[in-house]
Amino acid sequence: MNKEKKKYNVTIFGDPYVLVSNDAPEHIMSVAARVDVLMQDIAQAATISDKKKVAVLAALQMAERLIALEKEVAREKEKHKALVGKIDRECLSSFSS
Repeated sequence: MNKEKKKYNVTIFGDPYVLVSNDAPEHIMSVAARVDVLMQDIAQAATISDKKKVAVLAALQMAERLIALEKEVAREKEKHKALVGKIDRECLSSFSS
């Protein structure tokens, strides 16, 4: 079932945006707030006022986090696969005995 898309007004790094999504309002606001905070933090830490540069640095930081999480998920999937294999082998050996 496809939810109807709604418009959300958010402010990120001082600029207004209209986001269109069928996600929950809390999720949209949380995402926008997270981007805003990250951009504010980067601008303050690096003393950068160029919004485009701050946005690119924020995107790079988010991409870095995403890649790290994807690697972690892949490692966990491999662990899961190994455990399932071990359980299968144990089950088979107990039935063969």
